[in-house]
Amino acid sequence: MQSTGFYNGNTTYNCSANEYYGGEKMYIMDITDSTNVKLKINNFDNRQLDLFLLTACNSASSCLLGGEDIISVDNLPAGPYYIEIDGLTSDDNGTFDLQLTCNNISGDNVIEIGSCNNYALTGDTSNNASVQKNYGCSLKDYPGNEQIYHFKLDNSSNIYVNLNEAGMEAILLSECNAKSCVEAGKEFTKYGAVPGDYYLIIDSTISGGKPYTGLINCGNRLNCNNYETILCGQTKIGTTVDGLNYNDLYSCYGNRKESGKE
Repeated sequence: MQSTGFYNGNTTYNCSANEYYGGEKMYIMDITDSTNVKLKINNFDNRQLDLFLLTACNSASSCLLGGEDIISVDNLPAGPYYIEIDGLTSDDNGTFDLQLTCNNISGDNVIEIGSCNNYALTGDTSNNASVQKNYGCSLKDYPGNEQIYHFKLDNSSNIYVNLNEAGMEAILLSECNAKSCVEAGKEFTKYGAVPGDYYLIIDSTISGGKPYTGLINCGNRLNCNNYETILCGQTKIGTTVDGLNYNDLYSCYGNRKESGKE
């Protein structure tokens, strides 16, 4: 591929402070589903060539990212996009290689959760890939490797998730797509989740992979399998520190939520 002999149509872009007087080469890509995109140009020796990602043709003001030889965008929405390679001067015209990589979290290699009532989350992401770095409901970056779980709710329910390891977090999706994120964190409860399919991503705010343990519990009920007996006249000393949040609403207490552990 080369930029030599191409028309110099744009000298400025809204996503770069530089001015570009070299020849340009443009490509179009049509994304059918939201995905992660990485663009890279190389093999242009010491010449000054840069990449630009545009949402409209012949509109330098529509630049999303640019002015670099590598561009990465997570969760790029479906639609047509224009890739432009431009040089600082005419002396920078010449050949180059352009590489486009698209990937997203996939529902092909998932662990199925038959019942998410007190399901133990245990595994190791060390040998897994790091595909997704950002999710729609979190401001954090997740450069770590991922493990994907899938489960189905037949009835409206609360979903409680807790992970034990530092840096490991769970991300709850209503579809196998990072933009469908509904909750994220080391520990959280999604109240009133509607019936349907859900995906739980185990990811990390730290690069690489590591072993993890945790729990997912679905249901609007109390845990009646872990109780103590008390007799008339007795005094019991207890704690909820090591408990879990199974239930938040009680019919005798109106709509007030009791979000603590039991």
